[in-house]
Amino acid sequence: MVSTRRLFAASQIRARVWTFDPSESIDIAFFSRRLQQAQKWRDWLAQKDGLDSYRLIGGESDGLPGITIDRFGNFLVLQLLSAGAEYQRAALISALQTLYPECAIYDRSDVAVRKKEGMELTQGPVTGELPPALLPIEEHGMKLLVDIQHGHKTGYYLDQRDSRLATRRYVEINVC
Repeated sequence: MVSTRRLFAASQIRARVWTFDPSESIDIAFFSRRLQQAQKWRDWLAQKDGLDSYRLIGGESDGLPGITIDRFGNFLVLQLLSAGAEYQRAALISALQTLYPECAIYDRSDVAVRKKEGMELTQGPVTGELPPALLPIEEHGMKLLVDIQHGHKTGYYLDQRDSRLATRRYVEINVC
């Protein structure tokens, strides 16, 4: 099988496949296509579940190994977890800026796995404004506050939204 992949000897994962089409270049257009494919599914999901925040890119499952992007309203939180993803940072950010001009991009590539790939930890604004200390989001009709800058990983466990919904019926919210 022929593929375009990146090999890194320092990584525990020696090769990450970006495409099985040998004629496909890994460039801004490549990232734009992958982002648009992922967005089609997320649009349906967001509308169905009444979400303004969701995982836009989930690494290998979206054909972008080592890349996680969470959307919190008009903030995109980027996490690059592999040397190959870091190598493509500029092309990815260019594609994000073109497709999401209304969104600020915040980097949360401050996880220990980057050190295993020989990379520095990075965190901070990439484009646009700094997110507020607590960013309001809505999930299944619930209003929540997310700390993008200091929360765990990208700031919030978006993949646990169904657990929070299931738990809601057992918890009485009492606000003073």
